[in-house]
Amino acid sequence: MNRVLIVDDEPLVARLLASLVEPLGVETIATDDSLEALDHALHSQIDLVIADQRMNGLTGTELLKNIRREKPDLPAVLMSGYADFGEIIDAFNDDIVDHFIAKPWDNKILVKQIEHLLGTHPADKCNDVATANPGAVDFGLTNFHGLLSNSASMSQYFIKLKKAARANAPIFIHGETGTGKEMSAKAIHAESHRSAYPFVSFNCANFTDSLMESQLFGHRKGAFTGAVKDQEGLFAHAKGGTLFLDEVTAMDLNVQAKLLRVLQEREFSAVGSYDLQPFAGQVVSAASQNLRDAVAAGQFREDLMYRLDVIGVSLPPLRARRQDIVALFQHFLVSDGLSPDTPLSAELTQKLIEYPWPGNVRQLQNAAAYVAAMAEGPTLTIEDLPDEIRYANHHPSPPAQTNTKKDRTTPHPDDIDESMVREALIKYKNRKTRVAESLGISRTTLWRLIRRFNLETP
Repeated sequence: MNRVLIVDDEPLVARLLASLVEPLGVETIATDDSLEALDHALHSQIDLVIADQRMNGLTGTELLKNIRREKPDLPAVLMSGYADFGEIIDAFNDDIVDHFIAKPWDNKILVKQIEHLLGTHPADKCNDVATANPGAVDFGLTNFHGLLSNSASMSQYFIKLKKAARANAPIFIHGETGTGKEMSAKAIHAESHRSAYPFVSFNCANFTDSLMESQLFGHRKGAFTGAVKDQEGLFAHAKGGTLFLDEVTAMDLNVQAKLLRVLQEREFSAVGSYDLQPFAGQVVSAASQNLRDAVAAGQFREDLMYRLDVIGVSLPPLRARRQDIVALFQHFLVSDGLSPDTPLSAELTQKLIEYPWPGNVRQLQNAAAYVAAMAEGPTLTIEDLPDEIRYANHHPSPPAQTNTKKDRTTPHPDDIDESMVREALIKYKNRKTRVAESLGISRTTLWRLIRRFNLETP
């Protein structure tokens, strides 16, 4: 019989957790003393530890760190009702914690996670990244829930997604436009214990402020003009699954306040109603704009930023994994109907590798679709590419395309060094918009470069 050690400085909570676990056919040891729990873990046969973070004596992370030294394979769940997630996330990334659960928790999800950790869930499966999609290899690319790559940076990213999927805390996906943020959110959902519940995606940039609130939270009949019947919102539809909020910086400040309440209280109300409904799902969000830039511009609440970005994962841009570009291009060509044996000229291959791909994987996919439709020869050449790619960093400029904004070559951020940024900051007296324009980059990219080079600005 499996034995589960439960430690929480509130005896009532420890007993409640024990009552949830015992029907699984396990023996429980519940205590409110972290030092006593450590003694049990080190000197008794224990198969799982469930620990609160804030306790007298040792914190949850300190307790689990001590246990990991002696029993590195003992599964551990950390719980917390507090908003200061720094130590928790460090422990999570250091593999001290297998699962993190925010209080208040959802009983069904908690039980399912415990079943998986004990290996008693009927759908239990191997967690190795390589087996997430067995046999899914295309042009040397590993397929991780639709994300294709064979680069070291993306392999590490896949591992981070799997870790993030184990947590019951909001996840934020940092990444440029076209990198695959929604696909990453779907991968998180698929790897999580919520995969049997719905995955719901919502792009905040596609809706007006009033419609956004109604879509997310639902509304009651008569709540506003045109509300002729009750409508369920996406928070209710997601149930115990995952709600993905894309381009979250486009969200109206009033809606942001309501979202903050959902994350804090795990409950919401429909427009035109005072009745509160529980929300037991996961929130994954993303934006192409840097969150801190949006906060600095007064477009985004700082407290909401910290609530959404509890577990942050950074999706590498395509230019950071150039070894994937040609294989991805060939994969997309085949998806668009070309033979997998269609040859690429050396010049085309070189252009694909050197081009900065500001639109990332989405732009590469669109380019492949163009080539598949327009190419005529047996071998694909550089002449088959769209003009904006074919003539990038190439002189002379293409005919009938002169003096247009499309012809302006956008420098790659990696080509901009510290001295260039410093000189521009001095020249334009730290006016970020002017500095970004002079360098031919966005304000978001400028802020990244300022942080990379540790340049102090007022």
